[in-house]
Amino acid sequence: MSSPLKQVLAVMVTTFHKYSNQEGNKFKLTKGEMKEFCTRSCPTLWGRRWMRRA
Repeated sequence: MSSPLKQVLAVMVTTFHKYSNQEGNKFKLTKGEMKEFCTRSCPTLWGRRWMRRA
């Protein structure tokens, strides 16, 4: 069985690739991909003010 840390890292990498692969480069997030990632995956971590600037 994997450790909790390994499980969390696997989810993070999978989620990153879900959003980064939308515009062609799965190793980088564009500004738009980053905004969508933050809005959909972790909306409670980011304030509305930050999201308006992005």
